[in-house]
Amino acid sequence: MEKTASEKRKQYFAENPEVYNQYLEIKQEISQGGGENNNNKFENIKKYATEHTSFYKNFSLNDVFPIMTKVDYIKNRNSIQSNEIFTKPLHTSSTSGSTGIPFSVTQNYEKRARVIAELKVFGDYADYPSHEKMIQTRTYHGIQLDRTIDEKENIYRYDICDMSDNAIEKLIQYMQEWKPRAIMGYASTINTIADYILTNKKQVRFDELKSIIVGAEVLSYSDTERITQVFGCPIYDRYADMEMGILAQRKAGETDFMLNTSSYYFEFLKLDKDEPVKEGETGRIVITDFYNHSFPMIRYDTGDLGSYCLNNGKIEIKEIFGRKLDSIFTPDGLMINPHTITRKFREVKNILQYQFIQKDTNKYLIKINANGKVDENDILQKLYDVMGNKAVILLEYTDDIPVSNSQKRRAIINEMKK
Repeated sequence: MEKTASEKRKQYFAENPEVYNQYLEIKQEISQGGGENNNNKFENIKKYATEHTSFYKNFSLNDVFPIMTKVDYIKNRNSIQSNEIFTKPLHTSSTSGSTGIPFSVTQNYEKRARVIAELKVFGDYADYPSHEKMIQTRTYHGIQLDRTIDEKENIYRYDICDMSDNAIEKLIQYMQEWKPRAIMGYASTINTIADYILTNKKQVRFDELKSIIVGAEVLSYSDTERITQVFGCPIYDRYADMEMGILAQRKAGETDFMLNTSSYYFEFLKLDKDEPVKEGETGRIVITDFYNHSFPMIRYDTGDLGSYCLNNGKIEIKEIFGRKLDSIFTPDGLMINPHTITRKFREVKNILQYQFIQKDTNKYLIKINANGKVDENDILQKLYDVMGNKAVILLEYTDDIPVSNSQKRRAIINEMKK
């Protein structure tokens, strides 16, 4: 007889006590909000780096450690790599380079166990207990997937390299037959499936579905409404990366991002200098990983922008604005919250997809995939209200807004060279 999800979960934790212990620790420490323990872990990873890497060997704990970018890590890879001889094999985690910079880091066994434990903890927070049925949609580039792994983990991995109508139809059929408890994927992928169902007026039900977990892209308010309407369950917006792990998560449309303060130290710094921003002010998100001793990542500038708030003494992320290159500026140099643009388009009828591209300091291109007549004057007026009358705004119609190589559709793009 096939084991239930609960039995598989218990067996996994029994066979992986390191993951289970980390799982319990993360839950307890997040509930406490970090605090002094968070500061102690920050000091400990700095101390480790000074003792085990040539890059940090001349730093003392009282020194201000430098802010590091992906480029910095790539250039100094050998000197940042720990000289410790680990008893268990290292794991390599890689990002596809959707921001233009492919990047890989090694992780020691404890760090790898930590990442897996984070997945299970934040799965719980998203109403998805480990080993329940889940469909994962991501790019596998046509490689042959080992379905024995899927069976063991109780997941089904779906390759979104093919997002034709026929492929979406088959996926929807599989969802209804298999009845997953959760679906995970890029916001644009889930949004495409929702659009297909609405456009084709398909009468489908997902009675067993409890949650949808999205990440890698900014989730707009209109996306949240559309996806919730189609699937009939809450959406959980996850902030994570391949270099570190799960950083934060929220129930979309309802709460701020709960930070993973058990595993990471968060800083929010000004855009033009390495000084803290005030509560509610937009800043660079800079993160320190407490657990990767193989490749210490201390004060890592993620390239993301966001603002924080305090909730009963606990720090939370109020908003994440996406990549720095995807921030928009007026001709006068004022940075615009990308959500301001998405809200303006939310008010315009008959737009299926759009892409707002800043071409130069005062030039903007709007690509539109329309479903019927669009009031161009309305669009332009709304955007001039935000960008000012110095802006030169062009509209271009297209049959589809293409996704990037990693299958992420970018709604806001900044192409300025400087």
